[in-house]
Amino acid sequence: MDLKELESKLSKYYSIYNNPKHICGNWVIVNNQAYKKYKNKLKIESICSMIKAYNQIIIVVETKREYMLIKYNDRFICFRESETEYGLSNDNYDILAINKDTMDSSDSFDPLPFEIICDTMDWKLSRKAKQVLDYYN
Repeated sequence: MDLKELESKLSKYYSIYNNPKHICGNWVIVNNQAYKKYKNKLKIESICSMIKAYNQIIIVVETKREYMLIKYNDRFICFRESETEYGLSNDNYDILAINKDTMDSSDSFDPLPFEIICDTMDWKLSRKAKQVLDYYN
């Protein structure tokens, strides 16, 4: 991603953040297209890996159609999708939501549990995914 593309994307997210169409709890949805695509339709079948580091959580999940890398902290929820796990290896993320309560704060908070993120975004977890989350927690 080059600098102009990045600036364009950030400008778009900022304008949506200031005039949101969708708000889920404390989260302002800045990627309306992805939100509509996954709301009540995303069922996480399996959790492939989970890393907790630097006040953020990175989770690789498997759905029926694709793999997703979900990266979140107390301020952002970002994601990347691919048909293969290997396709998740690039550094291009799309921001899905911004937490309006912590965005303006200089304090850093621990990220919410993934189950709460899923409930907030209206994503479903399979029984197997819940068992894996219990293991990581």
